[in-house]
Amino acid sequence: MEISVRTPLDVLKGDFKELAQWIQSICRFGKIENFVITDYKEERLHLTFFTKDHSYHISARLPETMPPQNPEDKVGRGYLGCTVQCRKPRAGEDWTRGNDLADGSYRKETWQKILEDIVANELVKVIKPKNKGAYLDEGMVLQPANDSSEDKNSINN
Repeated sequence: MEISVRTPLDVLKGDFKELAQWIQSICRFGKIENFVITDYKEERLHLTFFTKDHSYHISARLPETMPPQNPEDKVGRGYLGCTVQCRKPRAGEDWTRGNDLADGSYRKETWQKILEDIVANELVKVIKPKNKGAYLDEGMVLQPANDSSEDKNSINN
């Protein structure tokens, strides 16, 4: 007699199939197993994935179902949430910074909010270059632009 052991990845693809589809859409070639670490304990699925600077931790719990006569009826909303942790400390610190991201009921709208938070967390501020050149002053005299003030260097003047 063979005992079948389900891996956390099997639980994700079987019991949490919607979440698996949502995650698959962000994994190159749809290979969840190459990009996500899965763990399943006490009715909760834990997923971890990494970017260059951060690790993201997703926790999911399925909505509860009614007694066996009608398992399609959901009585609870379940849970889907995410946290982020820096992968290394900042200079002079001996801890890694972290933050809570979106969370809510187990549904696609919550997943979308989580993705938006992840993208916002990964974006870096753009430093706009100083415009060099010349501008016309009030008397319509060409002046060199030695500073970075937007009023003198703006394209929209």
